[in-house]
Amino acid sequence: LVFADGELSIAVQVINEQPIKEITADKTEFTWDRNGDEGITLQTNSESETVVIRIGGGTAGTEATEGVTLEDGKLTLSKDFLDRVLTDGDNTARLVFADGELEIRIHAEQKKETSDIPPVPQESKPTPGNVPKTGGASAAAAWITAALSGLAGALLMKKRKPQDRT
Repeated sequence: LVFADGELSIAVQVINEQPIKEITADKTEFTWDRNGDEGITLQTNSESETVVIRIGGGTAGTEATEGVTLEDGKLTLSKDFLDRVLTDGDNTARLVFADGELEIRIHAEQKKETSDIPPVPQESKPTPGNVPKTGGASAAAAWITAALSGLAGALLMKKRKPQDRT
């Protein structure tokens, strides 16, 4: 390159003559639960012994990172590694192998822990729209009718009772 105030020489060296191929995997979309015990494992067609992982501007590789293993194309990302590098929600990871690249998507979420104990229901104040039907209105009419009938019967018995004339 020639500039007005001088020249700059650039030497280019080809480091890897291996052709770049399309890297594929058995799965490229994952949902990962932070509360679980598992990491993520995927099988790729890469023949590389190393991988660099780029997630959200950060970079991690198999040489310097605990929790990332690559053996015979099988890439394993441990739970500890994923806890450190993923944010909650959607994450895109670019996996850069010596022989190609692959992009995967990981949705990280914190699922609610399940329990054998059912949740305690929240009590709510009754409103005109949610007052439970107890059947009490029809029973009240029956009781009133029975009480009036009993009272009428008692009055009739008193009138018919013969009086002592001694």
